[in-house]
Amino acid sequence: MVSYPFIIDTNSTIPPSASGDPTVEDLRQAIFAIENELGIKPSGAYASTRTRLDILEARINNPLAPAPNTMNPFFIGNTGVSIQTNFGDPNVLNVLAIPGSLYLREDGYNNQGLYSRRLDGYWHQIDTDPWMAAGDLSGTQYTQTVIGLQNRHLSNVAPSDGYALVWSTSLNEWLPGPVDPVGPAGGDLSGNYPNPIVVKIQTTPVSNTTPTAAQSLFFDGTNWKPYNLAGNIFSCPSGVAVNDAVYSTGANSVDKAQANSSSTLPVIGFVLSKPTSTTATVQYSGELNSFSGLTAGSTYYLSSSSAGAITTTAPNTVGFNVQTLGFAKNSTTLVITATRNYVAL
Repeated sequence: MVSYPFIIDTNSTIPPSASGDPTVEDLRQAIFAIENELGIKPSGAYASTRTRLDILEARINNPLAPAPNTMNPFFIGNTGVSIQTNFGDPNVLNVLAIPGSLYLREDGYNNQGLYSRRLDGYWHQIDTDPWMAAGDLSGTQYTQTVIGLQNRHLSNVAPSDGYALVWSTSLNEWLPGPVDPVGPAGGDLSGNYPNPIVVKIQTTPVSNTTPTAAQSLFFDGTNWKPYNLAGNIFSCPSGVAVNDAVYSTGANSVDKAQANSSSTLPVIGFVLSKPTSTTATVQYSGELNSFSGLTAGSTYYLSSSSAGAITTTAPNTVGFNVQTLGFAKNSTTLVITATRNYVAL
């Protein structure tokens, strides 16, 4: 005897048992009766007795499960969860199904959609639109392009070799730009980038005088300038100060000059700086711009009353001496014209 469920159904009904077994026949008739009572129409929908019994069990367990027909053939397992297709909104049509079931709406391109049955009985339309990038990305689920960084727009301008991303406040976006600075220089620099010129050191001006071999950069009290340090450093008394007019007291030594005695003459230059308390650098010529209170255009002489000082009044006392030292270019700059010549009165 061949028993169910191994006998395959036809498209319309369960075939009689080949053996004519009354028990099997009773089961067959019972299935028909239950299907008819529940409104299930198996014609063309199922392939085996096993499937038909599963559908019956699902309907008995879940009365809300809709009656399957040839357009809605799928029940998932024996829990009553179904997949249906039809035209129209399932909420409007009041399509019955248990939670977790699916409904495929087919009426036209604009209305097509997949719905799922919620626990509250509402059919929720599942978002099936193609994935689109957002935020700092643009593009599709297959190809994305970075268009921002931390929600700040990224320019699509093509970069040049060596460029980096720089932030533009005026454009409010990241864009490619040169790493090296451009535009006017400032601070201790002048000119324009990428070729500025150093005109100061720590805000102190640097002279634009062209240096010569073996010169060093030296501070004269106002500017950094090239100077022959090796040949103009002298020993001196500690009382000698910057801007003092000095005379030679011997090999590599100087002291304050004064016009009241020829023994403190002639003036050889002015103290430019004091590297130590007993050494001095001496400027012999050129412009010395570390003075204050000079009268522009006036000629200056060695003072007879104050050692190392200069004055606009030439000495006129017998026994004194007159040595012209230079003239004032402005209130701070003396143009040195001193020679070894002086006139004894």
